[in-house]
Amino acid sequence: MRIIAVRLIFDEMLRNTARWARIAGVDSLVFEGGGDDALMLLAVQSRRAIVTRDKELAARCKKIGVPCILITTTKIPLQLKQLATHATNKMRCPLCNTPLRKAGRKKISGLAPASILARHREFWVCTKCSKAYWKGSHWKHIYRVLHTLARDGKG
Repeated sequence: MRIIAVRLIFDEMLRNTARWARIAGVDSLVFEGGGDDALMLLAVQSRRAIVTRDKELAARCKKIGVPCILITTTKIPLQLKQLATHATNKMRCPLCNTPLRKAGRKKISGLAPASILARHREFWVCTKCSKAYWKGSHWKHIYRVLHTLARDGKG
């Protein structure tokens, strides 16, 4: 798969897709509470490409030269496949978009249950919101989805 580091801004309706994109390493913001003009202005000011399912917004972006990725499906795995060329190998916090940092058990001892600390060896922590992550069953599901997209995606 071809790897391109890109910064994206998702419209509100793609909030869950933005979270998945963060896990895949894509710098992803979610735009909330504003119109298309405000979204396009923010995209230009922050040097981000817009990700939307809104065909009219995508057409307006194309007409005035604002980078835009039109998502054509409602299924998150297929949406991620459309975004596959924008992934990096650095995981981001699905909640706040900050890159995750590898952490030891001591660092996350207050952030995860003791049973998790006993069962797992690898941990990551968000340096902004202090959320802890580990390779549990949810991670295995995410990995399967991302691995399938990498294998079957663009390249």
